[in-house]
Amino acid sequence: MQLVWILLIAAAITVIEILIYHYRLPRLFLFIFPLINICLEICVVFYILRQQALVTSFYPLWIRIGIYLLPLLISLFIMTGFLVRRYVKLEYTKPFRHIVYRLFAFLLISMLLIFLTTIYFAQEYVIFYPNASPQDRDMLMTDKAYERISIDSQYAGWLRKAENADSIIVYFGGNAQNTSALCREYDESGIFSYMKNSYFLSIDYPSYGDSKGSLSQEELFKMADAVLHYARHRYPNKKLYIVGYSIGTGMASYAASKSTPDALILLSPYNNGRDLFNSYFPVFYGPLQHLIRYPLTSDRYVHTVTCPALVILSNQDTIVSPSLSRRLIECFTTPVKTIQFDTLDHGDIAMSKEVWKTIIRFLHELPE
Repeated sequence: MQLVWILLIAAAITVIEILIYHYRLPRLFLFIFPLINICLEICVVFYILRQQALVTSFYPLWIRIGIYLLPLLISLFIMTGFLVRRYVKLEYTKPFRHIVYRLFAFLLISMLLIFLTTIYFAQEYVIFYPNASPQDRDMLMTDKAYERISIDSQYAGWLRKAENADSIIVYFGGNAQNTSALCREYDESGIFSYMKNSYFLSIDYPSYGDSKGSLSQEELFKMADAVLHYARHRYPNKKLYIVGYSIGTGMASYAASKSTPDALILLSPYNNGRDLFNSYFPVFYGPLQHLIRYPLTSDRYVHTVTCPALVILSNQDTIVSPSLSRRLIECFTTPVKTIQFDTLDHGDIAMSKEVWKTIIRFLHELPE
């Protein structure tokens, strides 16, 4: 449906441009609609990155972007021809075609530069989906099994207690998870019933839930340090397990490299932010890789991890390619237990009972 609307808009602005040229309206109008076209193209790119990057599709993201942009690019090419013909007093000859092609190439390069510059300054909008669940939070407030946690008066989240717990699980969630909704879903699905011997601590990222601050890699790592410090000092005699899911595997890997947890569990991990970006839009190579402000180099962090580690991935994961998870596994310097599922999509991994049964089984099998 969105593609139909784009086709209609492209056709409409092209027809308007033809009428402007035919009736020789002021030249200013010839510039307006190509600019509108370029703005629409940028909006389309961000729509796909924001709304459809997480949509399961057979086609890679860059192909979907190309399909959506094709009508607008054709429209822009036509309008460029009218613009040049109005300004350059030439008949439709070979030199004229060369001018059109060069101007069109210039416009494409300009659009690419605009796109890359916008990506650099708007990565938080593309990568993260901050959200809050006030109703879930209010429900948990009345549940005695939960304790509202505030760390440094900046980071907020939940601690779910368990009787006779000998360990604590510190969980770093995905880019669209907030802790209130997560805890409620784990309660309703029965996942928490598997954690009879462990506390479960999950803190919202900056700007998620009730956590304060702005998003940046430095802020995320600062939060990870604060959460680990809190868990260590409040429960010094309990085993510490770090679990990360999706984007949270970057923070989990970092936290494990800076401390000495008893185990590290990564669900659908990636090796680094550059390769993750390139799996969607393969242009971030060479100098362009410096445009990525969230490098999240898990491959460097796990190199220093010495605790037992478990990596869970799925061959049906359409968000984080299983190949990126395998690249990360190769970066460990100690043996890693790997569990591979064949039927789970990305969003199902952290919510799967089978996955959590596997995690708890792995933790129970660890040597004392």
